[in-house]
Amino acid sequence: MIITLNGPETQPNANLHIDARYTAQQVSLSSLLRAFQSSISSATGMNDVRGYRGDVYVIVQLRGKLLKPDIGFKFDFPVGSSVETNPDFRVLLQKMTSDENEMLKQVAYLIAFNSFAPLDNPGAWARWNASRSRRSPAIRWS
Repeated sequence: MIITLNGPETQPNANLHIDARYTAQQVSLSSLLRAFQSSISSATGMNDVRGYRGDVYVIVQLRGKLLKPDIGFKFDFPVGSSVETNPDFRVLLQKMTSDENEMLKQVAYLIAFNSFAPLDNPGAWARWNASRSRRSPAIRWS
C-alpha cells in the first residue's frame, strides 16, 4: 500500500494518493472469455490465457482531495504471468475497465466470490471484438 498526503490532514484541500491491493487467489478467466468462445477458440495466442488459474490483483486507487476523493480500480497480474504479457488479453481488459459499471461488478465479484463475473452483454462484446479485429490487423481473435 502506498499512502501519500500532501498538506495537513485537517485541511480540506489536502491531497491524497493511496493505492491498496487485494489479491484474489486461484482465479480462472473462463467466465470472462466465455463471451468470446467462438472467436478465440482457434486463436493460439490465447491458449495460455484460457488455461490461466492464478492471482488477480484488485488495485483500489484513492486520489484527489482528502474530503472528496476520487475512487478508481484496476486489475493487475503477477509479473511474468502468461496473462500479464498477453497483448490480446490486455486489449480485452482495457475494454472491460473502460466501462465503469462493468469494472465495479468485476471488482465486487473478485472480492466476494474470488471469480470474475460473466460479462453483462456478450453480444455487444462480440460485436466490439469483431469491429476491433477489422480496425486493427495486429490484434486478431481468430
